[in-house]
Amino acid sequence: NKSRAHARGYIVIRAEQDPGDEEALARARDKVSRRRQRGTMWHKMPWGQFVAHEIMRAETYPFVIGMGLIFLMGVKIATGVTEEDKKESKYYKQFVLGDRSGH
Repeated sequence: NKSRAHARGYIVIRAEQDPGDEEALARARDKVSRRRQRGTMWHKMPWGQFVAHEIMRAETYPFVIGMGLIFLMGVKIATGVTEEDKKESKYYKQFVLGDRSGH
């Protein structure tokens, strides 16, 4: 992000303009260093690391939990269907077996 890079540079440049305040310059450089150490930009992360990073974000975590629950419900429904249930199902007969005699 150009504005962030500009802001980071501005922090150091602004502190360098007052050469008598070494402490302010050190704080500014430390702040920039901490920002750089926070992590890699998303487009430079390996795919698995990016996915793990996004899943753990507070904004996306509820959606991940919801998708996981829906997936588990789908698996439960799919594995709970017996051959007898399939034989009695109008949908299964019509669309899977191709038997349209009931219509």
